Amino acid sequence: MLTADTSELGPGTDMAIALLAMFAQMERIYMLERAAGARTAKEARGLPTGRPAKLNATTRAGAAQRIKDGAIPEQVAAELGVSRSTLY
Repeated sequence: MLTADTSELGPGTDMAIALLAMFAQMERIYMLERAAGARTAKEARGLPTGRPAKLNATTRAGAAQRIKDGAIPEQVAAELGVSRSTLY
């Protein structure tokens, strides 16, 4: 197996590190392209993308009304099993 000895500084070490960094960057670019392609394909089929909603519209509206009526947001969130920021 080929190994890169980075304990000794020099042009060979610099080149090996640069090559490894280049391959890592290329893989990152390809990964982002694959993810974008998958997202586009999902949208074309009419499927939802992104993270699923924690609350449906009815529950969210009920929580908003309870807060408007004076309920403490932290308590409403705890009862629904979500974080306070999810309510906003």
